[in-house]
Amino acid sequence: MYTNVTNKKMAFVVGRLGGGGAERVLMLLADAFHEHSYDVTIVAYTEYQQEYSTNCKIVKLNPTDTALSKFQQVAVLRKALKEIDADVVISFEYPLNMKTILAAFGLKSKVIVSERNDPNEINNRKKLKIARDLLYRICDTLVCQTYDAKEYFSKKIQKKSVVIANPVKRDLPIWNLFDSNEYIVNFCRLEKQKNIPLLIDAFAGFVKEYPNYKLIIYGEGSEKSNIIEKIKSENLQSVIEIRDFSLGVHEAASKCRMFVSTSDYEGLSNSMLEAMAMGMPVICTDCRIGGAKMMIKNNENGILVPCGNSLMVLNAMKSIAADPAFAIKLGKEALHVREDLDLNNVFKKWEMIIHSKL
Repeated sequence: MYTNVTNKKMAFVVGRLGGGGAERVLMLLADAFHEHSYDVTIVAYTEYQQEYSTNCKIVKLNPTDTALSKFQQVAVLRKALKEIDADVVISFEYPLNMKTILAAFGLKSKVIVSERNDPNEINNRKKLKIARDLLYRICDTLVCQTYDAKEYFSKKIQKKSVVIANPVKRDLPIWNLFDSNEYIVNFCRLEKQKNIPLLIDAFAGFVKEYPNYKLIIYGEGSEKSNIIEKIKSENLQSVIEIRDFSLGVHEAASKCRMFVSTSDYEGLSNSMLEAMAMGMPVICTDCRIGGAKMMIKNNENGILVPCGNSLMVLNAMKSIAADPAFAIKLGKEALHVREDLDLNNVFKKWEMIIHSKL
């Protein structure tokens, strides 16, 4: 779709400027490019209450699915991209990637899109998957978070694909067992894929043996009311709290005893990476697409448990709560993620692909 990248003018396309892990990563990368003297504009589709701060220019489109058809959304985005006249356009998440490829078609921009979840699971409608795979053949580069995600696609798409893990924030606090409360924490979008009910079931068994503990879940999403109802039905209101997502969630999470994720599927969980980068003991389900197993060496820098198995989650939580030395060891080893996925290291990989031809 492009001839050559000669300047440093970039456009990042995002659904909204806050809330999710994909948005957080995109904002980190956009600011990193800005710091390296790139002319960066972030194009956002919708407003969000708690938006991430940025030094980049922002263009807000504000169309919604109910207000505009998909065709109109593509047209609005195309108009914005023409005005920005960027050499490189980068978008995160399907189906936003599809809109971006269509909107940039015929423009001079190099188009890079990134899969941020399990491509097997996201939107199972066959026609949309076929459309996505056809459009991914048109883009210049596809960035995947894991090798398993890359291998999902056809050989033709794999030839133009690279694997780049997520960066982690540099200013994350450091976990200290002796400065932590008897809390178990998770922070995520409250959607079905996160399987919060399984975490609640595991904690219900755990708190019988460790009655001083609480489970704190930070997040928002379509399953929030169902999750609250389950907590009430299990009579666990006194030991489980659902708190709104906050930009200060990392500081709060670093004061908890352990991080537990029970997702049924993921790309590469940002909350898992951030918990590890804070040096926390982490328990995570071994989801398909390989994000967790790519980062966690079981019982060395975290604990991997099978998806859908609340008893294994319960036993993993007990192993950390019962053995402070084990908890400290896991956290110390997990802390290496902080250096491995330092923003500057990940930025260099992204910069390499915008100036290369696959």
